[in-house]
Amino acid sequence: MNSGSFAAAVLTCLPGLFSPSSGIHAQILEDSRSDWKVGVAEFSGVSLHRENGYLLSSLPLLLRDRLEFVESHTIGEDESERRAVQIVDRSRRREREELADLFKTYDLLYLSHGSGDSQRDAVVVRIEEAQQRLNEANERMASDVSVPERLPVTFVGGSDSRLLPAVDTNPARRAREFELDLLVFGSIEQLADFLYIEIVLFESAGGGIDIHGTAGSRESVQERVSELGNLTVSAIAGEGWGRIEIAAPSDGRVWLDGRYMGTGSRTVAVVALGEHRLSLATPGFESAEYLIQVTEGETTNIVAEPGSAIGDRLTLDSEPSNATVYLGSVWNGATPNSIVMPLEPAQITLTLPGYWEHRLPVHPSESQTSVIRMTPNFVEHSAVVASRRSVFYQSLGWFAVSVPIPLLMLDVTNQLTGAINSGGVSDPGERNRLILQRTVAFSGYVGGMFLAGSLLVNLVIDLLEYVDVVGLTTG
Repeated sequence: MNSGSFAAAVLTCLPGLFSPSSGIHAQILEDSRSDWKVGVAEFSGVSLHRENGYLLSSLPLLLRDRLEFVESHTIGEDESERRAVQIVDRSRRREREELADLFKTYDLLYLSHGSGDSQRDAVVVRIEEAQQRLNEANERMASDVSVPERLPVTFVGGSDSRLLPAVDTNPARRAREFELDLLVFGSIEQLADFLYIEIVLFESAGGGIDIHGTAGSRESVQERVSELGNLTVSAIAGEGWGRIEIAAPSDGRVWLDGRYMGTGSRTVAVVALGEHRLSLATPGFESAEYLIQVTEGETTNIVAEPGSAIGDRLTLDSEPSNATVYLGSVWNGATPNSIVMPLEPAQITLTLPGYWEHRLPVHPSESQTSVIRMTPNFVEHSAVVASRRSVFYQSLGWFAVSVPIPLLMLDVTNQLTGAINSGGVSDPGERNRLILQRTVAFSGYVGGMFLAGSLLVNLVIDLLEYVDVVGLTTG
């Protein structure tokens, strides 16, 4: 009995297994992608002169640089349907492969004398479950697949390059290898002194191919490829697109269709065609809104100006006045001053020489008047005088204590010198001991003179500082 007979035996144990299921509700499948992957491959060359070989990588790198500003891909109705069909076909193929593997496992167990009925029964149960899943997969339609409307764009490179290896004759295989949604590749053909460049866009969902070609000299091909890049941008964005150039105040916050874009002037590189709403919020002014119409491949310029001035201001003064005012880290003049309230809670800092720095928290939409009394950063004059006088007396005391030390050491040195020179000491050991004592005494004299001199200098400095504090003159 061959393995097909064993499979047939299994089928006899599973009545109705392969009959169309009734009442089976197809499970809704989710498109599990977290991003929309794009890969740009190196170009292939046809009759290309050696000196132009660098173009095979430089032109696709230029093309990738031209495309990388696209942040998201919009999945249109046609692409969504193609992607759903792809997901359904993939799920059916996966279930068929699993069922075939289970049949092989059963055949091996049937042929093996060491296997028991319990093992084969367990595989039969798994076969029945796998067939049930396959029946469900066969009943699924593209409408049973949930495909997102928009995905972030991710560019995929090779293992050691931003470019993928050149595509041979099978772009579908290269797209599957790197799990790409869109594969961009091309070729360069040398025609005398001209180059013919072909850029191919392969979409993995449905296997659609779009080809664009251009020709030019080696000096002009970069510009031509950049122009073709505009067509590729549309494929990656998934819709027609244009640019918006926004001129706005440096502290104005910009929203486009409810999406925060940052502060100040900016360029929005890829914007879907049609009408868009621009909002501008500037401190001290009402919000302003603009409707912008974006057309295919065009740059729309808009000058966004603040709305009407509003009364949310902080009237600020200080005692004494002329204190420097900072809102956050931004200089805002000096007191008295009137400051436009910020859009978020912030901190105002006042600085004035001779006074402690003062910080004042402020909140948006709070009109208020504040007078800040600055605090001097010096102490009472009498306390300073007393402190300097105490330091001077301490220095005087240390100097007075140090003066007798060198005098005493000098006297001991002279006595030891007289004893040595008198000739009254005949024992060499005793004479050497006196010489050592004289050396120590003389060293004490020198050290004492240095200590007294240092303390004298310190005394003079403390005296001058004390005289300066009490307002006297030194003559």
